[in-house]
Amino acid sequence: MKIISRNLLILAISLALCFSLVSVNNCYATTVKILSITNIYDSAYQGNSFKLPSTVIAKMSNKTTKKISVKWSSTSVNTNTLGLYKYSGTVKGYAKKVILYLKVISLYLTNIKYYDEYSNCNNGLAYICLNGWSGKPFKINGKSYSKGIGFVNHNYEEILYIRYKLNYSYKNLEFKLGMDDSEIGNGTTGGIIIYDENDNILYKTEKYVETQDNPITVNVNVSSCRILKIQVLDGNHLVIANPILTK
Repeated sequence: MKIISRNLLILAISLALCFSLVSVNNCYATTVKILSITNIYDSAYQGNSFKLPSTVIAKMSNKTTKKISVKWSSTSVNTNTLGLYKYSGTVKGYAKKVILYLKVISLYLTNIKYYDEYSNCNNGLAYICLNGWSGKPFKINGKSYSKGIGFVNHNYEEILYIRYKLNYSYKNLEFKLGMDDSEIGNGTTGGIIIYDENDNILYKTEKYVETQDNPITVNVNVSSCRILKIQVLDGNHLVIANPILTK
């Protein structure tokens, strides 16, 4: 009887081990794997910092998605030059490279929410338009611009300005200054003056721009500027086109 009991015990243990191995094999057979990781497309303003993500979204074999850690071949990102840049990384358990495309784009002054604007005109004849005239692009000597600041100043003598808070974060402001084509036939001229928060003059138009002339290119050092003030001196439908900030 003892021999039979011992044999039965050995058989039971053998069966248990067998079922255990089958269970382990089935577990490996159903392991969730990474099926794919979609390329990443992102953008950053020129001169601004950008940090590559520490995780990516992976599509798993069990029809779910999961955040997975990624290791980039280079973590150094330079946004000083406009363009499209490619970065590659690796994910454990995934044979293919993870790809991120970064587009470095211009930071327009009008991408920043303006601090305030002012007009002492109460009859609606002096006001400011951003990034076009009520949905229509600015146009200077036949060329259209979708970014910028337009000054409508029918009375000319009115005070009209807009201010932006820069907080000493930028070095340079570059833009095109010209008269909108809507003033063709009126012989309109105009200019601007730019101040910092202490009313120090950073730029003043020496020679007024005229209708049907190409815009002039203006560069202004704004590194010491906390609040930037742009005031129109004269000129109905004067346009500051493509105002780009750089750090």
